[in-house]
Amino acid sequence: MRLDFSVQNHSLKPIHVITMGFCAVCAQAIFLREMMPLFTGTELVLGVLLAGWLFWVGLGGLLGGRFIGSKAHRDITMFVRLTFLVALLVPATTIVIRFGRGHIVAHPGELPPFLPALTFSVCSMAPFGFIYGNLYNVASRLWKEMPMGLKGGVSRVYIWEAAGSLAGALFFSFIILSFLSELEAAFAIAFVVIAVVTLSLAGGGFGLRRFSLVVLLGTVLAFVAPYLDKRSIEAVYQGYIVERFLSSRYGEIVVVSKEEVLSFFSGGGRLFSVPEPERA
Repeated sequence: MRLDFSVQNHSLKPIHVITMGFCAVCAQAIFLREMMPLFTGTELVLGVLLAGWLFWVGLGGLLGGRFIGSKAHRDITMFVRLTFLVALLVPATTIVIRFGRGHIVAHPGELPPFLPALTFSVCSMAPFGFIYGNLYNVASRLWKEMPMGLKGGVSRVYIWEAAGSLAGALFFSFIILSFLSELEAAFAIAFVVIAVVTLSLAGGGFGLRRFSLVVLLGTVLAFVAPYLDKRSIEAVYQGYIVERFLSSRYGEIVVVSKEEVLSFFSGGGRLFSVPEPERA
């Protein structure tokens, strides 16, 4: 089944751009929360990671304007394809980061080699940031028919994208993190983005079919997300049995066991173990 059936008959709507901003700010928060345990919350590293994020988004917008944007005058098909790709990259990147953490750090709680860890962290965001920059460019060109031309399209996209970012930040901080881990949240964000775009473009005889596809996708993700969440956390804490894994707006807490010792980790560092013969 082709994803672009009858898409040409639709136009870009504010809800599509709001969804862009919602997805981007949630993805940024998830990626940074997953990578900060590598560096135990160093502010300098946080600044470098944010700079890397802006670099990839800017590079995507620059190159997208030359190679993709010129093909996105009136057809929303390119926007839909890039939106779906961006949505799927949220959980995919989160999984890559988790497995990368397990390989970079030899033993949980240890500090990794600084440059390899920083390089991995910045580069792991490259696919999402680059594609999102392209998506922003395509959206601006789809709205360039405004009186101010492309400049007006960019301004309009910026306003609606900022509104989506604000909504996403509030929703992610106060609701999503209260019930889901980072990877489960990544799958939820991907589902919301795909569902909103798909259903907003549904019409005619394809409405029921697209609704059915959205329901099927949500069902599959509901079963897949917890399994991948557990497996990826086990990859981070290799050599241990993961007893509990909790995530909140303040960070992650992992309880692992090895032989008869329970160890508690938070933010990439070991808090304490029970029993703890070293301290005794």
